[in-house]
Amino acid sequence: MINFLRKQSVLALIVLSIGLPGPAEVWPQSMDAVIEAAKKEGEVMIYGSTDLRQATILANKFREKYPFIEVKITRLSSNKLYPKVLTEHRAGKYLVDVLQNNTVGLYFLKKEGLLEAYPAPAQSLYPEKF
Repeated sequence: MINFLRKQSVLALIVLSIGLPGPAEVWPQSMDAVIEAAKKEGEVMIYGSTDLRQATILANKFREKYPFIEVKITRLSSNKLYPKVLTEHRAGKYLVDVLQNNTVGLYFLKKEGLLEAYPAPAQSLYPEKF
């Protein structure tokens, strides 16, 4: 999403840790390359509005699987989350790796040109209107 190429390695590890399609389906690089790049970056920044309990569960599961990545969570209300992301984008700063979002927030990110199409491997299983 945001500065996609710079953040893809850590994001690939997040995708793996929460059970979504693996990097071979999402990123064309090998898993070894993804892990090495994530080790160099060293952290993942999550912006979200989830409750503290859920955020802690996610962070702990990720740390168990990838102890070499520091997990940083910034919890914000939805009305503060998207202005923060947009402000960072306009300033040329790409601090966030993962956004917990809702449809209202996605509208503003799309309007600013921050979203890219992602043809998921399972996309053919869903009706076109989705």
